[in-house]
Amino acid sequence: MLPLHAFAQTSPSSSADDSKPRKSSTIDFPESRPEANHPWFESAPSGMSKLIALGNVRFGTDDERLRKARKQAFTFFRIKASYRYKYTQQDGRLEDDDPSQWVAVIDAKLRMLDIHLEHDVYLQSGWQATDPWDTALLKHEFDHVAISTDPRFRQFLKQLLQQPIECTVRWPRDEQLTSAIIDQAINAEMAARIHELERLVQAQYDRLDHASRDGRNTIEDREQFFHSLYSLDSIRECHFLYLDTVKPLVQDRPSKEVREHFSLLMTP
Repeated sequence: MLPLHAFAQTSPSSSADDSKPRKSSTIDFPESRPEANHPWFESAPSGMSKLIALGNVRFGTDDERLRKARKQAFTFFRIKASYRYKYTQQDGRLEDDDPSQWVAVIDAKLRMLDIHLEHDVYLQSGWQATDPWDTALLKHEFDHVAISTDPRFRQFLKQLLQQPIECTVRWPRDEQLTSAIIDQAINAEMAARIHELERLVQAQYDRLDHASRDGRNTIEDREQFFHSLYSLDSIRECHFLYLDTVKPLVQDRPSKEVREHFSLLMTP
């Protein structure tokens, strides 16, 4: 199973559009990304080159992490999003169970500024191959990249992160409601959405690792395997919390765009 990480940069604003970006979700991952350019990129097959661009892929080495994980390679996957919002506040009232607190409902409309994916593939520093792109190791890593850049998932991502937010805020009875409290509540909801999207992708990653024994075995019907990802059954199996939101986007059969996406893995 490959580590999967999500990270969101948010730039919330209720009235001031110059609010400073802040993190809404952080999970342990390397502080800095590897170098953008790598010598192998020049020799990448055209299909892999497209996946590199689509997934914003970088290569790095991290022998210590690999040793601890007992792996030859792993991939860090991030969702990055920036957004602003405007909100309205419903009338506050004292909490029924705790009259020392006010409670109010906030309705926020989002304006997405940017949503993109990042993938950092880490290999052992001493790993060498005459043609790295023809190795089972890199092919397996790029199977993961293809899964998390699947057009169906990118549709889910955009649909869910742009949905209006309704959240509840609470604050002490003897204090005023502040924008910081509202920011925290909205960021928490966005972090929850990103976490669920992360978990959905991880479920597909796990399916790949199970079917291929972490890349050691060849998947017999690769086309059928990849086309079955993000199906309604697949999403239901992992109990995705936002199923109703993405359900209208679920395809009964893989579209031409999906078929072409996974054909990149075979393109010389």
